Amino acid sequence: MENTTANYRQVKKIKDDKFDIESLDRYNLSIQLAENDFQLCISDSKTNNCLLLEDYILNDSQSIDALIATLSQLFENHHVLHAGFWNSVKFSIKNVKFTLVPESLFDKDNLAAYLKLSCEINVDEEKIHYYKHIKTEAVAVFSASKKFTDWLFSLYPNSTVHVIHQGNALIEGVLNYDDHNENRSMYIFTDRSHVSIIITRNRQLELYNKFAYNTTMEYFRYVANAFQLYDMDQNRSKVIVWGSITKDSALFKELYKHFRHVSFGTKPDFLNYNYMFDEADDHQYFDLYNTFLCE
Repeated sequence: MENTTANYRQVKKIKDDKFDIESLDRYNLSIQLAENDFQLCISDSKTNNCLLLEDYILNDSQSIDALIATLSQLFENHHVLHAGFWNSVKFSIKNVKFTLVPESLFDKDNLAAYLKLSCEINVDEEKIHYYKHIKTEAVAVFSASKKFTDWLFSLYPNSTVHVIHQGNALIEGVLNYDDHNENRSMYIFTDRSHVSIIITRNRQLELYNKFAYNTTMEYFRYVANAFQLYDMDQNRSKVIVWGSITKDSALFKELYKHFRHVSFGTKPDFLNYNYMFDEADDHQYFDLYNTFLCE
């Protein structure tokens, strides 16, 4: 079922019958935002059951004020997003304004200097955040709109809103994933307009990066360049794929044409999913589910 308003369109909704609006104080709320989409996931902190997932397409090229107005409308029309009491609230930003710093070199007084090495930032309009990874000795530094985070914090004055980057969820999720070996493996997460690439060896992170793409060949070029840079073998190295990609898509066909061991990843196993979550492909919302892992 697809619901539409002037500025956003719901493309997926999965709700477990066990969802209880009277139990929000034990539920974890995860929300995720990009320029052109918004997702939410609610899970039970006691049972680890995934209870609600929703996915929305947003109008393109909105200013931050227009984006806040659109999301204010979405939240106002939603049956639980305006509730004030949650066990936890985690907000994941999907952008390309991030960098990773070795923990041994990290100094929280130098956040702007780290980030300026990889992207342009406006310190008057953006707030810089950092996240210490659990499963690797790296600290992620990233920015998000001050107006948006201030608006979000104002919605949940009784909760601490944890701000993370999509890359944090992907890295924690991949390093927690069962399929690793002593050889380099590549993990790809495909968004509607961006591709994130992770390379590990012996469950150790070697690469995380994210790129905007407009065509299939542009998408594949980023993957192939990373493959070549890390001296991976097209006939032996594993390539595991998640996100907004299907077996019949041009993106997957291009990967399958060049790599012998390409396959779809699965849902993370630290959450429980009732049968209705079969409505979404197992590989589709890996980043959203894994916000649960980020502390």
